[in-house]
Amino acid sequence: MPQWGAGNSRAIEARLRKKMEKDRKQKELEEKKLDEYWKDDDKKVQAKMQRKMEAENKRQQKLDRKKELRELYGEEEKALKSNKESKTSSSKVTQAQILQRLIEEKKKELQEDKKKKNNLNAHEMELEENINHIQRDEINEYDEYINASGIDNVISALDNISFEKTKKVKVAYKKFEEENLPLIKEEHKGLKLSQYKQMLWKQFKKSPENPMNQMD
Repeated sequence: MPQWGAGNSRAIEARLRKKMEKDRKQKELEEKKLDEYWKDDDKKVQAKMQRKMEAENKRQQKLDRKKELRELYGEEEKALKSNKESKTSSSKVTQAQILQRLIEEKKKELQEDKKKKNNLNAHEMELEENINHIQRDEINEYDEYINASGIDNVISALDNISFEKTKKVKVAYKKFEEENLPLIKEEHKGLKLSQYKQMLWKQFKKSPENPMNQMD
């Protein structure tokens, strides 16, 4: 009996050690999985924070540029008031200078956006039936916007304008209209000119000849 009891005791101890070893390995595995989970979660949090910081930096840079332009405008206005004799002529020069500065800032911002993308996703310009919305002389007429709307509105308006693309669209559409208007008149007889142009514009928006559908 004592020998049997001793053997049975050793068997029980062996099973206990085996179970303890199994529990230890299971615990290590669970801890490893938990560590991996938190590691992945930390990466997601860090990436999210990084994107948030980049967005905030970009927003702050934009605010700084606007502030700089407002200060420039204020300094020029102050200088004009102190020089009454050349007030009219100086006003035109000053507004032109401010306009040029705004345009350069906008171009710089567009170029920065292009660098971040492999291809250009141009600002959508839904001009529908009236192509004249983009058929104006941007540079020469923006001084009227300054006089009518004020510097803040001009700065805000520039955020939605791509000058180079607008000019390219205008030229490309004129060529597209000249080449295709006779054809569409032949295919759809008896319509009004405005209806023909509306059909042409819808075709042009999907056409590879449209600069908005082309990569730089």
